[in-house]
Amino acid sequence: MASRSLPRTIVHLGVVFNRKGRVLMIRRASEEVASDGSKLHWAFPGGKQEAGESGPDCVEREVLEETGLLVSARLEIGRRRDRQRGIRIVYWLCDAVLPNPIRRPSPREVSGVYWVTSEQVRSLVTTALNRQLESLFKRVESVNHARTAGRAL
Repeated sequence: MASRSLPRTIVHLGVVFNRKGRVLMIRRASEEVASDGSKLHWAFPGGKQEAGESGPDCVEREVLEETGLLVSARLEIGRRRDRQRGIRIVYWLCDAVLPNPIRRPSPREVSGVYWVTSEQVRSLVTTALNRQLESLFKRVESVNHARTAGRAL
């Protein structure tokens, strides 16, 4: 029986929405290359889990480092595995504790921090969104559409 190898690295990514339903994204200071060879310029803020650190603590720390925003991890949205790189990626729905950044992001890691629509996320990321994340985006889009339609009346 073949043994299943465990990921060497766990990466926690924060999915943060503002009051307008826009999603927090970062533009990387230097591109990374995905396992399929595509270039990764845009990402949800997040990073590698350190020894002894919980998932929520990791994503809160990484979002603060990369965006300057203080967030609270509310709910694990989903997971996916990149077997070629030995990475497990965990998506977290996070709430912004404060509306504005409390510090500047690291320019070595991040060239910009942006609030984008979920439609824009789909065009910015070069890898497929996981099923749970796609479902969340559709629900947010539905709420935003209803909110916009209500104002038009």
